[in-house]
Amino acid sequence: MTQPGTRAHDFFAPDDADPEVVAADEATKDVFAPTEYPDGLTSTIPPMTNLITAPVFVVNGSSDRLSCGPGYSACANTETLYATEAPFFGLAARLRTFVLPGSGHSVNLARNTADYQAAVVEWANSIVK
Repeated sequence: MTQPGTRAHDFFAPDDADPEVVAADEATKDVFAPTEYPDGLTSTIPPMTNLITAPVFVVNGSSDRLSCGPGYSACANTETLYATEAPFFGLAARLRTFVLPGSGHSVNLARNTADYQAAVVEWANSIVK
């Protein structure tokens, strides 16, 4: 669980934070899932993501402080995110990526989340046989 009053900084881009959404997020925050720990928070074991055989769609906001590295360099654009993530997935994952411009970590709560949602629908439609 995050410290009180830190969610705006950690999960939202400075120019993209609706104060009412940030307040609601702060009021309903939760801890991360234990399954996130092995790949997301350690670098001493081989990534479990290499074992994924289902299609994968990785999404980040271009200003994601938690996932994009110094200066958000890994999330400069969709192609850069792909280049950063591809080594962690096998060919069976059919990796696709998307970067939501101007968003922080909480892409579902970004002002332009409709662009992210449209990308998810397009990706989902592309993998249906």
